[in-house]
Amino acid sequence: MSSSSTSIFLIKWINFLTMLLAVGVIGFGLWVSSHHDGCRKSLTLPVIGLGAIIFVISVIGFFGARKNKPVLLWIYLIMLFFILVAILIFTVLAFIVTNNGSGHHVNGLRFKEYQLEDYSSWFLKQLNNSHNWERLKSCLVKSNDCNNLPRKFKTLKKYKLAKLTPIEAGCCRPPSESVTSVAYYCLYASYLPFKQPFALCAQMCILPSLLRGVKTWKEKLEINAVKLKYITICLNWCGYPAVNASYYDLSYHPMSAHKDCKRYKNSRAVKCYYCDSCKAGVAQYMKTEWRVVAIFNVVLFVLLSIIYFVGCCARRNAARSHLDKY
Repeated sequence: MSSSSTSIFLIKWINFLTMLLAVGVIGFGLWVSSHHDGCRKSLTLPVIGLGAIIFVISVIGFFGARKNKPVLLWIYLIMLFFILVAILIFTVLAFIVTNNGSGHHVNGLRFKEYQLEDYSSWFLKQLNNSHNWERLKSCLVKSNDCNNLPRKFKTLKKYKLAKLTPIEAGCCRPPSESVTSVAYYCLYASYLPFKQPFALCAQMCILPSLLRGVKTWKEKLEINAVKLKYITICLNWCGYPAVNASYYDLSYHPMSAHKDCKRYKNSRAVKCYYCDSCKAGVAQYMKTEWRVVAIFNVVLFVLLSIIYFVGCCARRNAARSHLDKY
């Protein structure tokens, strides 16, 4: 097999396989559209559109190689070129948009917490749009991520030591940022003449005996870091004690004036879905997904570049054989 026939052969069968792939993508899009879940239905048009574009380009490339038509191969290469440019632009923008936001470690917790202001202005604009957020919130409620936490963590101790996902940490519970300072507040409150704050802290902590019986301020400060870590595990930024993995005792007055403390409710339809911490968790989830897509696009760009190069050879060989006929 000559080099000219090899390139045409490769383009023909590559596009035949991508035609089959496109049919599968369109079929998947139609299957998604048959579901009543609005979150899945939102994927219908992009998936079907992607499948249709792949199918059209593949048909042009397949028949251009099969019929040895330089014009069809020219059209195929032009369309493939624009796809390569679009992939390149999207990938660069994806890396730029997802460059910010890395999360914050919280003492005593195994997961990170995320703050909305850490993310790019594009994320902020999309998530602060009321229409967009209502749609995302409805999907979060339907996903049952928060309601499934008691099944995943059957005891409060397991929940305290769990490694929650960004959405679980931001949308299913009050925020825990600056939890260490709250724990120190517990220690300090126990020294004050007002005993109510200390009583609240003692009730909230999983090891309240660490604070009880401590008489002097010096003794309070000498509590070692390991014990303090256990104290911080039981608290969140707002100061609400956890009853179980999906329920907090909201009868306590919040220790922080942060607006997310007032937004959190135990209702399954509310939780912390209106909190900035929830939006930050969604932003982190989107960032992770976009990074995966961007890496996939890099691989796809390399593969399509190789196909584009082979297509150029096939077009040149088709044009040469077309001229030889005359």
